[in-house]
Amino acid sequence: MKNQLIITVGTSLLFSKDNLLCDFLKDKQDGSLHEVKLQLKDYLINHLEVTLGSQLSAEVSMVNSLLKGNHLSDSSIIYLVHSDTKDGMFSAEMIQIIFQHFMASSTCKLVTISGLDMTTKSLESIQTGLIAVISELNDLFEQVLPIKEYVIFSPIGGYKSMTMLSHLIASMYQIESWYQFEKAKFPIRIPLLPVSLDASFFLTEPTKQLFKQIYLSNHFNFSELIELKAAPDNIAIAVSSNPVLFYTLEDEAATYVSISPLLINPLEKLKAEFYPDVYFKTTNPEQNGQIYEKFLAAWRTDILEADFRNTFKHELDLKISDSSNNWHVFRAKKGDSLRAIYCIDFDEAAVYFSDIMTHKEYDDLLKNESQRKVFKDKLKANLPADSSQYIKFAPK
Repeated sequence: MKNQLIITVGTSLLFSKDNLLCDFLKDKQDGSLHEVKLQLKDYLINHLEVTLGSQLSAEVSMVNSLLKGNHLSDSSIIYLVHSDTKDGMFSAEMIQIIFQHFMASSTCKLVTISGLDMTTKSLESIQTGLIAVISELNDLFEQVLPIKEYVIFSPIGGYKSMTMLSHLIASMYQIESWYQFEKAKFPIRIPLLPVSLDASFFLTEPTKQLFKQIYLSNHFNFSELIELKAAPDNIAIAVSSNPVLFYTLEDEAATYVSISPLLINPLEKLKAEFYPDVYFKTTNPEQNGQIYEKFLAAWRTDILEADFRNTFKHELDLKISDSSNNWHVFRAKKGDSLRAIYCIDFDEAAVYFSDIMTHKEYDDLLKNESQRKVFKDKLKANLPADSSQYIKFAPK
């Protein structure tokens, strides 16, 4: 017999007219949650005709059937997985009260999925919701994995599209999924899908290089949506040739693509493998290490794209960035004494640092027109294509 249940929560408790508590809970979402909980407890105590077998909600019916079929112990840990919408949170709180009343020897825990609202018209919000569901379920399944033979997963409540998706994730962990159809009197076990995820696949070429390119292009964010029309050619080709690795969303304006939400959790665990290769011409390991850490932090937060280039327009007097030359100046933050001249090669997922100088050295260079011209010409002749001039940095 199982003693752990992970069950998804919907809102049938509130909106299905056939459920006994629908009228009782009507319009109570806007009141004091503490007061509503007390009212529900009193209701259950005073209405002895209401039992766990009464028609209360899909989640309650599922648990009652599992208990009656001796599939689940009445002294179990129950995880109620719910959205952070007002109705989703309210439903979960009320169902928790119901289980605490009828299953006093069990422990009922609320698990909130933030950002799960599939009623939105925003593609980014839909993407956020999918990732949040998958991430939370991954965390839960990993938590119970050592005792998976005692665990039941029931994707009974919530958005119906999530039933299919969440069963797939459960199958990857070899955790049983159970479901009960609305008019059925008993639950059924959904067959496990023959799927698994081999993380070593991501570290084989050319897949690893592809993910390095995407990771760098998206500022170290695997969940970023890319407009397919504006994506680099290599990514567009990869999407068409490896559809299982990617997720496509469309609206009236454009088609967007991202890494499949199913892959984001395992990729995040391996993210150190996907940082760009960083090369320096200078041989000061301590100084290079400082620049390396600050550059990656700035790139991760888009500082280079926003705050940096707006703040230091006067430094572009060096005019090293033009159509024939893709070098830029990097200063990690205000007050930092070092300036680094860098270039990013997105195809190779590599960053090259040509020169590192102090603020004074850089300021003197800006003020001297002839020196500035010599420096710019040197950079043009020093494109990263000739990587033999550089030393690959190996972070500790």
